Amino acid sequence: MGSYLPCAATSLHLLLLLASSEAAAAAAAASASLSAGGHRRYHSIFNFGDSFADTGNKPVAYAWYPLPSNVMRPPYGETFFGHPTGRSSDGRLILDLIAAGLGLPFVPPYLAHGGSFGGGANFAVAGATELDAGFFHDRDIPGAGSKFPLNTSLDVQLAWFESLTPSLLMKHGAKSIVVPGMIPSGCSPPALTSFYGRAGPADYDARTGCLRGINELASHHNSLLQDALHELRCCQYDSEYRSSLIDRSV
Repeated sequence: MGSYLPCAATSLHLLLLLASSEAAAAAAAASASLSAGGHRRYHSIFNFGDSFADTGNKPVAYAWYPLPSNVMRPPYGETFFGHPTGRSSDGRLILDLIAAGLGLPFVPPYLAHGGSFGGGANFAVAGATELDAGFFHDRDIPGAGSKFPLNTSLDVQLAWFESLTPSLLMKHGAKSIVVPGMIPSGCSPPALTSFYGRAGPADYDARTGCLRGINELASHHNSLLQDALHELRCCQYDSEYRSSLIDRSV
């Protein structure tokens, strides 16, 4: 993570860093954290991430764009809400399941919610990256202008978080942090479609049909993530860091 998050003082909030990846194990970890007797351990969730966790920020963030956001058209939202909600899903997201498992309401999107954030806030924006958009623009990466027209990076989301009432900041409440690792991206439909016709037989895992190189990169990322979390646990002993990974062989 590029930004330092201070240690927590109490266990009032659950902070989720669901950036660029999501795992079903995250929901299991959150549900398992409910204390015995059914008492609510957490009273709010603050979430950061991209389309895996965006519950409605994208339509607001990209309201200037001439075409309506695709997530505000069917079939998005049809299987649970009955209408589009700004989620990149036809139903709920894993973040919604985590909230439900903790006995909390759905986490309101920061940009689209006009009420109180005492019960938490969701800063995730579909298409967001950990690095600022300027990183891609300055390096003349092909397509950077169209792929990253708006800077909604993790640093931007953290700035939104810090703009809230100081009593909601992590140093005044959040104690548990869930940091999911990367999914096996070489198995994702966008990756398989992008490399279709360009990758050779040796580039695919014979057992799963997934792209080896991309999954190896995800595995390497997750290994470094575990090292970073270990360092955080050592220096911030009063905070609880949970991680969840999807093995690349899945």
